[in-house]
Amino acid sequence: MKKIILSIAILFWISGCKQYFEPNPKEVSQPIYVTKTIREPIEYFGRNVATLKDGTVLPMNKKLPKGFIAIDRELSKNGTVLLVNGKKIKFNNLIVTAKKRGNLLAVLFSDNHFELYDLNQNKTIASANFGTFLALRKFIAQPYFYKELLLIPSLDGRLIIFDLTSNKVIRSIVVSQKDYFNNIIYLNVKDDNLIIATRDTLLVVSPNMVFTKKYNIKHILVDNNNIYVFTIEGNIIKLNFVLKEIARKEFRYANIIFPMFYNNKIYFLSRGDKSFLISIDKSLTDFNITPLKEKVEDPDCDNDALFLKTNVFGTNGEYFIGDYYLKLK
Repeated sequence: MKKIILSIAILFWISGCKQYFEPNPKEVSQPIYVTKTIREPIEYFGRNVATLKDGTVLPMNKKLPKGFIAIDRELSKNGTVLLVNGKKIKFNNLIVTAKKRGNLLAVLFSDNHFELYDLNQNKTIASANFGTFLALRKFIAQPYFYKELLLIPSLDGRLIIFDLTSNKVIRSIVVSQKDYFNNIIYLNVKDDNLIIATRDTLLVVSPNMVFTKKYNIKHILVDNNNIYVFTIEGNIIKLNFVLKEIARKEFRYANIIFPMFYNNKIYFLSRGDKSFLISIDKSLTDFNITPLKEKVEDPDCDNDALFLKTNVFGTNGEYFIGDYYLKLK
């Protein structure tokens, strides 16, 4: 009986311990020393843009009015107000995300309600309510204009296909059926392949077939030929557009942050008790692990490992880590 109680106690203790990525010392390169920059902290970030506390938008370095945060390079929001080319448009609900093409604005609201707004007519020309949901994950996919269609990522795990010619919903694709944290986090079209992901499902809709795979998804990258899935467990999985697995690399317990393509490689950060910049080729065979350390001016002080702060943003070969800056070479 004592052995059983001890085993349960050990199991409970292990399950409560945080596991961190610990690379083989033989695989670790010399550290990169980063310095602080004169910047405001990051207040809000998405996949492609971030807004600093003073309203500066990265990577464009443009300034927003007080209270606004950038959705993408063209659109910003403040509660129920959307800022488009300097023009403020007031809606009745809290804005989650939006996308612009020409005179059309596709806006998704916090109650899973959608509106299509015409900038020329200054009015909503179509709307729909997609039902209830319980909770959201970070990185909410934006609506996607594709030819004469508008692809709307609902907050409850469905993709709504809206015909811009007839101004009506023509199809709904169920990507995932979880009760919560089920919003679509990735949406893209490559060579007529519709690529969609929630936190637990990757789905590709080709002109003739539908393919699906289950992973614990944290990030997705897509190039002209392949899909790269980054999992919560620290795996990178390379697949083709019919979701056949081509290669896999494990960085056990790596908390993968902002993967990006740069100079024909994949880069990402890993957060833990120590922080690393990791690069790997697209075949997932040749990799480099570089510790990040803070550069200090006092020669009597040791260079401490840099702990990645909560708000980290990366794009186009640049990482903004709290008030630190890192440019990839």
